Amino acid sequence: MEPHSRALPPSPEPRLFAEDLPVLLITTAVRAAPSANVRVSDHERRLEYTLEGIGEWVARVPELRIVVCDGSNVDLTSTIREKWPTSTIEVLHFQNNEKKVARFGKGFGEGQIIMFALKKSQLLRQAPVFMKCTGKLWVENFHEVLANIRRTNGFMIRWRADEHGQRKPFWVDTRFFVVEKTFFRKHLASAYRDVDIRAGHYIEHVYAERLGKISAVRKLRFVVKPEIHGVSGSTGQRR
Repeated sequence: MEPHSRALPPSPEPRLFAEDLPVLLITTAVRAAPSANVRVSDHERRLEYTLEGIGEWVARVPELRIVVCDGSNVDLTSTIREKWPTSTIEVLHFQNNEKKVARFGKGFGEGQIIMFALKKSQLLRQAPVFMKCTGKLWVENFHEVLANIRRTNGFMIRWRADEHGQRKPFWVDTRFFVVEKTFFRKHLASAYRDVDIRAGHYIEHVYAERLGKISAVRKLRFVVKPEIHGVSGSTGQRR
């Protein structure tokens, strides 16, 4: 894996997001599907951790516009409005295809959530760039990450040599990324359909394959690596 470079000194040029921050899409599944292989399956705990993650984002970036989209058909509207009445938070919910999530993996479900949000969200409809973060998590060094981003696309990418000795992406951390909506639709929107956990082919691999086909893929990496905190629903571990 190629290490991320250290933060660059302040640039004399204007920041990419000097006026308006990208909309943040938080993907959630408060009710774990019966077939889901997750350590945190209790509904109340998953709700608690989900609200904790949202609260951390609101506390760190009060001006942030947030879309919370739940793929387990849990409507968080009243809870979120009560807790953060002055924040700009749009709430969506629908039911993932549980049979396909069970067959192909959680990456399939998350892909469905993103696509549903892009189709239904008023905030995302108006946003040329959005950020995605998995529920229960937040980025501790968010301001530093965005201040040093090269372009309007940022990903955490791991690399390794192929059979010919050429270094190529093999894993993209999908917990958090920043992306232009047109770029996402062109390169990554359908990636979840290629996920197959039985074959050991996860969404992180598919993203890496898709981004690896772009000639300027190295410029898509974050300059400052996001420090992701919170609780993983898959492992139950807190960072």
